[in-house]
Amino acid sequence: MIIRALEFHDFADCKALLDMIDDRDYVFKYKYDLEKKFEEMVKWFLNVYMGITSRPVPPYSPNKRRIDLLSLYVLVARDNGYLDVTTENIWPIIAKDLGFDYQDGDYMRIIYAMYLDVLEYYYKFKLVQEKVYDKKVVNEEEGSSHGYHERRKSAGDAQDEAASEPVHQQSPCWQSHSAIQIQNCGPQFNKFRTTDLFNLDRFWYNDNLRV
Repeated sequence: MIIRALEFHDFADCKALLDMIDDRDYVFKYKYDLEKKFEEMVKWFLNVYMGITSRPVPPYSPNKRRIDLLSLYVLVARDNGYLDVTTENIWPIIAKDLGFDYQDGDYMRIIYAMYLDVLEYYYKFKLVQEKVYDKKVVNEEEGSSHGYHERRKSAGDAQDEAASEPVHQQSPCWQSHSAIQIQNCGPQFNKFRTTDLFNLDRFWYNDNLRV
């Protein structure tokens, strides 16, 4: 199974798992495997990526009950993220949905802030970063295509204009009665040719941040 085979070596691996978790039906179907892999990801993110080694994974409540980080992440995402849950004071409901008491809501908020809030921020930043890059690529491709058609159009207009000129106004090579001489007209004849120019190195992506 792809979940069990997933390993974490950079943030792209974290993003791959978080993309899967965005599909709630997928979470319901493979929750057991996802719980274990999610904890593995959080541990790698905190210990290796962020350099934080003082937070045990999984976390426990003051009465020694294990807190399911995957369920916490999914429930908060369902209610539009940490900021909305905090603003609307939904943490007591989150705690109850996790099997705790309402008064444990503030503790759930602290656990989320310590373990998942930065992870969520990095993930959303990565999504926005990719959308901006994709939009830039599309715009540049459209611009390149538009410029190409404009060049073709301009070259075609020039050829039509040249063809419509009276013989005495055309290049001297056109006044010759010899087809061989016409083929050897050189630059004066070739000036209407066009070249398709595409700069394949035009894309540049600023990825100074780690994500």
